[in-house]
Parts: sequence; C-alpha cells; structure tokens
Amino acid sequence: MPWYMLFLAVIIASIFLLPNAIMKAVTNLGHYMKIPPRIMFATQTVATIVADFVKFLTTIYLINTVPNICTMKNIEWTCPSLTSLYSGSVIWGAVGN
Repeated sequence: MPWYMLFLAVIIASIFLLPNAIMKAVTNLGHYMKIPPRIMFATQTVATIVADFVKFLTTIYLINTVPNICTMKNIEWTCPSLTSLYSGSVIWGAVGN
C-alpha cells in the first residue's frame, strides 16, 4: 500500500467521524438536561422525517414552478443531484486509481 493512502484513510475517517460527534453532542446535551433517551431518540427520528418531507416538497414545488430548472436555458438553477453524482464519480474514480 502506498504511503499516501494512510493520510487518505485518516482524512476519510475524520470526515465520517464528524456526524457521529454531532449526534453524541446532541444526546449529551439531552442527558445533561435530564431528557430521557427514548424521548430524545423519538424526537430526532420525527425531526429527520419532517426534514425529509420538507426537502421533498420543496423540490417538487421548485420543479413545478421554475421554468427550465434543469436545462441550459436557465443557468441560475442547476440540478444538484446530477452535479453531485458527477463529483462523486470523479472523487471515487481518483481514489481507486
């Protein structure tokens, strides 16, 4: 294994560790405030579901109301899913080489 893969592994591990640290901080805050763990988990689950619906409905609203949202005619609006798919393929293609 090349030596630079060690640095890449540390960077990737750090990136994946950040969301876990955020969840740990939130649950610790709930613990310090004497909120029961089951209620904290239920609240986080409901908030995640609500956020998903809001994101989905916002996307549907924008697609239906903004003309030419995913075309080259309207350069102010792009399709992030296509852009992120391309970015991900470039990143993982570079890592695999």
